[in-house]
Amino acid sequence: MMGSEIRKVLMTSVLFALICMTPAAAFAQGSNIPVVNLKTFTAVETWQLDITWHAKDQFEDDNSIGTLEMTGTARFILGGREKSDKYGWAKWHVEKAQSANLTYTGVLINKNDHSRTEWKSTGGAPLSATGATLQVGATTQGYRMNAGVAFPAKVTNPIYSFDSLVALVTADVINGGPNSFCEGPLPASGDTIHGSRVNPYETFPFDSRHRTRMGITYVMQPLVELAPLVPQKQK
Repeated sequence: MMGSEIRKVLMTSVLFALICMTPAAAFAQGSNIPVVNLKTFTAVETWQLDITWHAKDQFEDDNSIGTLEMTGTARFILGGREKSDKYGWAKWHVEKAQSANLTYTGVLINKNDHSRTEWKSTGGAPLSATGATLQVGATTQGYRMNAGVAFPAKVTNPIYSFDSLVALVTADVINGGPNSFCEGPLPASGDTIHGSRVNPYETFPFDSRHRTRMGITYVMQPLVELAPLVPQKQK
């Protein structure tokens, strides 16, 4: 299990390094999206991205029985806009989540000695391995979003106990390839982007023995700053 945790952390780190280090030259191919529609989105300075991950699964083989139930949420405020009106693209990013929460319970029962191992979220703040990027136009022919967040967790067993983590990402890190990110066409009207997908996911307590189907839903909309509340003067 320890080796699997390290692999997940490394995969997540490499994934974010690749998406965040995309050179501007990669966007210099223009876009076939209608100009009026595209400018509605490239003009946005800051986006609010809300994501929900959810899974409920069970697995049994000759040696063990495993169950999993989890729901994770995260909100990202993406700024730092880079754009090119000439080539028709824009990109936003953020290095950490504004807020995040995880409820996670995984149980593995060993049929041979009937021991029980539990993986549970601890309710602590998200770890530093978080971030999100969004781009519109260029080669995406719409939008492309990538985000992830890591949460602290605890593994307990009658013999041992240790700190762990649960890493949630929006990309399909199992299959990879050009369709591994959350992407799609821009909406024909309005400026709110909705999307969902289901990714195969290797997570506790199943690990590589059984791939969980992880449901992901997300909403992106321009961030609207609320006007400051000014006390009214007494007459």
